[in-house]
Amino acid sequence: MENYKDLPEMGVVVCRHCERVVETFPSFKVTTFYAICSSDCLEQESGRNEKSESA
Repeated sequence: MENYKDLPEMGVVVCRHCERVVETFPSFKVTTFYAICSSDCLEQESGRNEKSESA
């Protein structure tokens, strides 16, 4: 198994709703993964969508 301690933190996990950086990870190349940072974030995003649709 390779040693990843010396790799730069070129990977990032970004929240798909609020676009916050959730985590970084060592990677050989720039890599972006999308996830949800928390259930609160998802609830806040759905609340914003409901307000914008009613306007």
